[in-house]
Amino acid sequence: MHGVVEDSGAAGESAWLDATLHCDSDPRRLELFPFPHRLYLRAEVTGCSLCISTEIEATGSVPVPACLGYRVYVRREPPPGDATIVLPARRRVVTDERLLPTGAIEPLEMTASTLGVDELREVFVLGADRCLTVTSGARRLTVESLTGFPLAHVRTVVSEPHVMVEALTAAPDALSRDLFPVATSGRPYRAALRLSVEDLSSDRSRLTA
Repeated sequence: MHGVVEDSGAAGESAWLDATLHCDSDPRRLELFPFPHRLYLRAEVTGCSLCISTEIEATGSVPVPACLGYRVYVRREPPPGDATIVLPARRRVVTDERLLPTGAIEPLEMTASTLGVDELREVFVLGADRCLTVTSGARRLTVESLTGFPLAHVRTVVSEPHVMVEALTAAPDALSRDLFPVATSGRPYRAALRLSVEDLSSDRSRLTA
């Protein structure tokens, strides 16, 4: 996707960038996705946090499907077993052997898995706690759904040196089941997530002092 950077700047400990993607005037884009709209993106860094905000504005009379997601890839530090991922209490989207949703939902409590040892391929509906944390070495990354991302997708494979965390606005089969959010004229769809990094080495040094 190619957009236009509208604004950028910095103040104190913050820096931001605003961009706009016009999908209501390009015939090629409308041929692929016949829903006139504009997409506004803001990425803002404050201290050790990155906030990504997205707004979909319908510019025509046709509702615009708001099916999108952001993927975060976190590389784990060696050796295997030295990194963990904690998932909050959630409702898992049950899949078949082809990893396609069956329509069933399974409630799960908060769980912790060891990266490089345990494998995860899971799509789930978030509950009250909307934070997923990955701890590797002396750092902890938290991916938090602020608004508009009711689902998440996690994938980690023993043979791969990273874990993928994705914030989703809709389930993988949302279009086939006609269950997805939309942006309509005068009612844009907004979604935002925050990535925060903590340095745990200082906490550990205080504990051993």
